[in-house]
Amino acid sequence: MPAGKSQTNAMLYTVITFVALFIIATACAVIFYVKAEDFKTQLNDQSNDMVNIASEKEQRSLTKIIGKKLRRKSYLGTLVSYLDDMLSATIGELSEDELTLEEKVNNAKMKINETISALGENTSGTYGPEGIDLVQTIITLKSDFDTANHNLELTRKLLNDLQDEFDIAVENFRIEEQRLIDEKNHYQTEADNIQQNYDQLNRQSQQSADEQVNAYKDKLRKTEAELKQKNLDFIQLQAKLDKTHQALQTAITKLEDIKPRPDIEVAAFKPDAGVVSVDMQTNTVFIDAGSNDHVYVGLTFSIYDKNAPIPEDGVGKAQIEVFGVTETVSAARFVSYSRKNPVVPEDIAVNLIWDSEKSNSFVVAGNFDFDRDGKIDHDGKEKIIQLIERWGGRIVDEVTIETDFVVLGKEPKVMKKPSRDDYEIDPMIKQRYETSQRKASQYNGILARANTFGVPIFNLARFLNLIGYETLAAKSTPF
Repeated sequence: MPAGKSQTNAMLYTVITFVALFIIATACAVIFYVKAEDFKTQLNDQSNDMVNIASEKEQRSLTKIIGKKLRRKSYLGTLVSYLDDMLSATIGELSEDELTLEEKVNNAKMKINETISALGENTSGTYGPEGIDLVQTIITLKSDFDTANHNLELTRKLLNDLQDEFDIAVENFRIEEQRLIDEKNHYQTEADNIQQNYDQLNRQSQQSADEQVNAYKDKLRKTEAELKQKNLDFIQLQAKLDKTHQALQTAITKLEDIKPRPDIEVAAFKPDAGVVSVDMQTNTVFIDAGSNDHVYVGLTFSIYDKNAPIPEDGVGKAQIEVFGVTETVSAARFVSYSRKNPVVPEDIAVNLIWDSEKSNSFVVAGNFDFDRDGKIDHDGKEKIIQLIERWGGRIVDEVTIETDFVVLGKEPKVMKKPSRDDYEIDPMIKQRYETSQRKASQYNGILARANTFGVPIFNLARFLNLIGYETLAAKSTPF
């Protein structure tokens, strides 16, 4: 609690205590004063002889008030003396002897009024029929004191609550202040980094153009030197490869003189199924391969004569498409056939892609006229790939010793090298030129590797005939 409030409360307690004592003393003085005035009036109305004959009853009454028995001739002086002592104890000073009792009592009343007025505007005396009611005044002051004390306790509690809230607010403010400081430091660090990067870029941008040109020239010279070295290494490697290829061809030629090379296309002409029966009325042919051999609806075959070898161009006597499959037998419809050379039982069925035992791998390259309209199809290669994957084959990108077959279309044409003017007219011409070079190089590389590894190569016509799809290809879709 603040020091000023404590001092004020102590002063208030002192004043209240003093007033209470003062009021008690004044009450006694007033009683004495009233009795004395009554007695004085009786003396003035009667003769001096009447004093000597005062009744014993009145003397006993005064004796009871004063506290001891008085002589008849001296009890008034004693009463005045007691009244002076009482007024002196009440107001704190002696009364003048020449003053009458009424003047002394009036002086005491004035002192009382002055004291009550000094208590302030919030405190006043309680008045009765005879003036200030000291007892009620004391009770009122006591009630005011209790109320003030209660209000003081409430104020102290409120002050403590406010102090707690203030402490919490101060702590929250401190935490928020620290957070803002940390955030400010973080942003300051970022700003410093940005400024540092900006200064560095600014210094670099202020370098002279000659220094930058010289730096780029140095990089260009180093790049050209590395490129020349790589080109030289490539030429040497190509020369070694050519020598190795020549040695390989020489060895193959010598080997063929001793023992002829086996036919690499034997696997392509291997029969996949045989014809069981033919019903020309229903345009149906039955083959001895079913779901146990992984035959499925939509699969196509070319039919070849049982007593003649398969032609190199792959053209058969008929092409069929499976529409019904059982475990061991499949039913197919004729897609095309020759009336001059009809299909008979024991003829053989061939599909270059499909195999009942494994999944053949293919490499596809070049441009294709899939629908046979005399024009290169932009999606011809994709149609070949879809057909191979549908029949269970696999597409690989490079020719290896593990590759089963290669399907080559027409060789991609290389664009004429664009001139400077062509670059200015068509900014994309350079990209198209490089793409045509890359495709041609890839095509020739596949062809060379297929010949080296002895992988069978088929053009589009042989490929479609050997899978029984040449007729259906005119629909321009493998599905």
